[in-house]
Amino acid sequence: MSDDAGEGTGDATGHGTGDGIGDGTAGGRRFLLATWDGGGNVPPELGVARRLVAAGHAVHVLGDPTLEADALAAGCTFSPWGRAPHRRNFEPSEDPIQDWESKNPLVLLGRSATA
Repeated sequence: MSDDAGEGTGDATGHGTGDGIGDGTAGGRRFLLATWDGGGNVPPELGVARRLVAAGHAVHVLGDPTLEADALAAGCTFSPWGRAPHRRNFEPSEDPIQDWESKNPLVLLGRSATA
């Protein structure tokens, strides 16, 4: 394929890079999954990511640093949040909200706003 058809070239959006994945040259699309490490949301979201990757799509996960290994294992690329309350590890003291310490939802809301 020549550069006229988009192979080996790319515009500012990253389209037409010619790698065949996620840029439309092989029918794949690019997906961004933004998530956090909380509750039961991670397994189903990474399950969707795995299926998208298996179908030839490029998937990028944006989330807590604790999700990096799982996102990479699912075949995704990964970036941690730049500015958001998040966990760097699984230590309870690192949890930004520590919801187990209060039964008052207004207190929890205040913690999440200042975390």
